[in-house]
Amino acid sequence: MIVGMRALRGRTRSQAPRAMPSDGGSIADVVDRRGRLGAFGVIAAVLAFAVTAAVSLSVTGTTYAWQVNMISDLGDSSCRTRGGRWICSPGFALFNTGLIITGLLLTAAGVGVRRLWGRLLAGSLAVMGVGLVVAGVFPAGDAGALHLAGVVLALVVPGLGLLISGIRPETAWLHPHRVLRGLLGGTALVFCAENRLTHNLLPQGAGELIIVGCLLLALLFEAARILAFRPGAGGRVG
Repeated sequence: MIVGMRALRGRTRSQAPRAMPSDGGSIADVVDRRGRLGAFGVIAAVLAFAVTAAVSLSVTGTTYAWQVNMISDLGDSSCRTRGGRWICSPGFALFNTGLIITGLLLTAAGVGVRRLWGRLLAGSLAVMGVGLVVAGVFPAGDAGALHLAGVVLALVVPGLGLLISGIRPETAWLHPHRVLRGLLGGTALVFCAENRLTHNLLPQGAGELIIVGCLLLALLFEAARILAFRPGAGGRVG
């Protein structure tokens, strides 16, 4: 009977989310060092993306309708009609460079937040970064298949990471706000699927903005939680 109780306690411990980082140290230590650097990396990446897109849109001669054009259209090197929409972005080189920088920052951030977010969510963040780098190196108009692969990595994978981390948090840090994280990730995935339909419920550009908005909102919220954490507040994770 004693052996059975010990075995039961062992299974309970293995199934429970980790309260502490797997490689030692307290949660406060991780937040102070790697966690905060990772959170800053997420915010820096989002700012880099936003500034790059804004500057590219402001370049003279740029044609972009938010409800119709895809974000990737800003990286197309030629003015042309593609997919039934007119594309013209003279600032394509700037946009693609910004996309690569954003991807590199997110990949590095994924390493920084791994012990707080767990391997699944942090790994999906790093994969998102790799996808953005691929999308920036291979624009849609020049290498469609490779660009699409990068987009899948950048949008679908983090959506899955957010959804799964909401359903089954890998660490104690991820337990708070799991419903919000799961909803945002799930919404992003629904619109990823909807965007590939022959007859879309929403214009493709609008649908993509919803996807990107959900992902960035979830990532910024989680990064802000890390930066707002104060070790002196009873060591609570909130």
